Amino acid sequence: MRYIAIFILLLPAVHALNIDLSVEKVFVGEVKSFVYNDSFAVKQFSGEFLNPGSVPYSARARVDVFEDDNIVFTAWSEKMVLMPGNTAPFRLSWVPEEGGDYTARLRAYYGGEIVENTMNLSVSAKEVKKTVSINNVRVFDNLVLVELTSEKDKDEIYVVPSGFPRDWIFTQGMIGGIKANERRLVLLSYIPSVWTPQNITIYAGSGDAVKAKSLVMERETGLTALLYRILYGFSFGQ
Repeated sequence: MRYIAIFILLLPAVHALNIDLSVEKVFVGEVKSFVYNDSFAVKQFSGEFLNPGSVPYSARARVDVFEDDNIVFTAWSEKMVLMPGNTAPFRLSWVPEEGGDYTARLRAYYGGEIVENTMNLSVSAKEVKKTVSINNVRVFDNLVLVELTSEKDKDEIYVVPSGFPRDWIFTQGMIGGIKANERRLVLLSYIPSVWTPQNITIYAGSGDAVKAKSLVMERETGLTALLYRILYGFSFGQ
C-alpha cells in the first residue's frame, strides 16, 4: 500500500513533464537579392533565395526577359533544397541577340507558392569573339549532352539553352578551368510538359567569347543511347 501511495503522489510531477515542444509551421520564402551584370556578352543574373520559415522545401528560380510585352528568353535554375533559415544562391546566364531596353522578371517557385521580383534592364551590345566551339550535341530522354572546346584557356564557360517551349523546364550548365583545345562535356537537364521535337539554340560563352548552335531536338534511341549510358555512367530516364 505504501508503494501505491508514493506512485499516486508522483503522478502530478510526471504529468507536469509533458511539455509541448511543437513548433508552429511557417511556410514562406523570400528573395534576398536579385542582381544583373551587363559587363560582357554573356549577361548574368544572380541572387539568393531564403527560407525564413520553419518548414524545409525545394525551390527553383526562373527568369523571363521581356521586350515590351513579349518574352524573348527564359532561364531555369537547378532545384535548390532549403532547410529552415538557409539561403541558396542562383546564377543564370543570357546571351541577348541585340542591345536595348528589356525587363527581367524573377519567379522563385517553392512548394506550390511563387515569389516574384522584376527589374528594368539597359542591355549593351558587345563585340563577340568566336573562340569557343560547340562540336556536338546529343539529346536523350531528359538530358542534353554538349561537347565544347576553346581556342584559349578559360576560367569558365556557360552553356545556355534558348528557344524551348515556355512550359518546359530546361536548366543551364557551366564548366570551369577549361584548357586550350581541351574537349569537355556539359549536361543540361530538361523536363518537357509534352515531348515533341523542338527547334532550340544552345549558346556557349565566356566573357565576350560566344558560340551559338541551332538544332532540332531529336532523341537518341537504341544502341546509341545505350553506348552513351555505358560510356558516361548516367541515366536517360525521367
